[in-house]
Amino acid sequence: MDHDKILFVIALLEGGLADQWAENFMEDAEDVDKGAKLDLGTFQQLMESLEETFRDTNKKTRAQQKLWQY
Repeated sequence: MDHDKILFVIALLEGGLADQWAENFMEDAEDVDKGAKLDLGTFQQLMESLEETFRDTNKKTRAQQKLWQY
């Protein structure tokens, strides 16, 4: 089940940094052991990795800026 969800999410990552991240993710999964089953990890691991890579590091500042705009 996780395998299908992971591949679905990866397929949605298109363009720019997201596309490169997905390509690197798949290469890492394939490099685990040549000839072995593709190791994608768990869906939770994928989501944590995406969050770590793409989270908004300036979330507080952006929220303050939006408040000041109104």
